[in-house]
This record gives sequence, C-alpha cells and structure tokens, in this order.
Amino acid sequence: MGDKQAVEEAESTSGRDRLKRDFEILSVEKLAKSFGGLRAVSDFDLELKAGELVGLIGPNGAGKTTVFNLLTGFYKPTSGVIRFAGYDVHGMPPHRITEYGMARTFQNIRLFGDMTVEDNVKVGFHHRTCYGIADALLRRRAFRDSEAEVAQKTGELLDLFSLADKRGEPARSLPYGEQRRLEIARAMAAGPRLLLLDEPVAGMNRSESRDLMALLRRLRVEFDLTMLLIEHDIKFVMDICERIVVLDGGEIIASGSPAEICSNPAVIEAYLGSGGSTPGGGGMNASR
Repeated sequence: MGDKQAVEEAESTSGRDRLKRDFEILSVEKLAKSFGGLRAVSDFDLELKAGELVGLIGPNGAGKTTVFNLLTGFYKPTSGVIRFAGYDVHGMPPHRITEYGMARTFQNIRLFGDMTVEDNVKVGFHHRTCYGIADALLRRRAFRDSEAEVAQKTGELLDLFSLADKRGEPARSLPYGEQRRLEIARAMAAGPRLLLLDEPVAGMNRSESRDLMALLRRLRVEFDLTMLLIEHDIKFVMDICERIVVLDGGEIIASGSPAEICSNPAVIEAYLGSGGSTPGGGGMNASR
C-alpha cells in the first residue's frame, strides 16, 4: 500500500489537468441545525469545486460531524440550502444522496463486523445493481452479469486498499487501521463524486497515516474525486489539504490555505484559548 511510484504516476500532469475545473460540485448556503434550544450549526456556507481536497477542522464539539450529517441526509437542516452536482438535496434521505454521488465514512467505524471483508465492500455496490427481485430469484442473466461485475470491481478495490489477502476474514478481526481502510473502500464502492471522510486517520500511527495520505491522493486523481475531510491530526490536514475551513461553536471562524490557517488569530484562540490545546498537542503545527 502507498506505493510511491503508483502515486507519482497517478499525480501525472494529465491527472492534474483533469482535476482543474471550474464546476461547483457542492454549494451550501446559510445551513443551520438546532436541537431544541441548542444551535449546533449556524449560517454555514461552503463551496467545493470539482477535484478539491478540503479540510474541516475545529475543537471538539464545534459542529463538524453535524455538518457531515446534514450534507448526507442523516439530519434534516433547520434552514439553509444544499446543492450537490446541480441538484437540491436539502432534506433528502441518505440513500438518495448516495445515488447522486456523495459517500461518506464515519467517526466511529460502522462495518458489518460478522460479514467478510469482501462482502462489506460488495454492500457498497448495492444501489448500483441493475436487476430486480425476480432476476435474483430466477438467477437470470441480468443478475448473473451484475453480480460478476460487482465481484470484479470488489476485487479491484481490495487490491487497491491492500486488503485482498483478508477478503475472506470477518471485518471485526481486522486491525483498527485496516478497518478504517475497509470503510473507505466500501464508500468508494458507491461510486462517489464527492467523498466525505470523518477522522480517517484517527487511531493510526504515523506510518499508517502516511500510507493513507498517499492512498487518498491516488484515489483523488484516479477516480476524479472531490474530498472533504474532518480530522484532528493537524499535521495530516496541513499536509494533504489545499484549503481548510475552521468551525467553532457551530460557526465558521476562518477559511483559507494551510499557511493562512496556521497564522490566523481566531483559529489559534479557538484551539489554545481557555487553557485548551490543539489536536495532537503543542500548537497548530503539532504532529503525532
């Protein structure tokens, strides 16, 4: 995994050119969510261009995962507009939003622990199958062809994520870092245009984080992906993201390049004020 040559080839000039687009894949305006009297997210605005890799950071309780839940239909917004790939997806259920091309991972890994690694990935292809119940019951050609294609593409993803040798093992038996990779592989099976990653390197050591960073860069180019990620490992965010949005108390307090965010007084105050500390400890440039 994280083969240097493969990553360099994926990031060739032609690959970079493909990502340089003006198409706005996600537009969020004045998004808000209240739980009773608590305002969890307020006036959240975000625009993502196709091919961007953007980080969403902030102290614990800032509202980051709530934003993900709003974008993917797990929560219904109190107010605001969400447009994805030109469609108004405000208030749509999660499966409909996935069909439009948005997939996600979760802060707490949500795998089917008793199912095999291979079957966990196959589940991700569910909405892309093209046969009906009768086709499945009677094992018609539409069913056989679709299942063969899913098996082939599942194998390709397992190879890409260095999980092919674990395909027959229960998902729960994998080490933590491999479970994280499996969850991303399952999200990729949905064929996303926009991939939302909620703390993808949480619990990983430095070597595993470096490998995942290389893999995400490769996925971005090979699959023509736009990515939005939440992460508390500030060094990881600074190294991989082109642009960073900072939340505090459910509101955006800063947005800009990694260099701009590192020196932004409001961001430093959000992390270091009131006796707190930055993710990883020791300041905005902290590493594991």
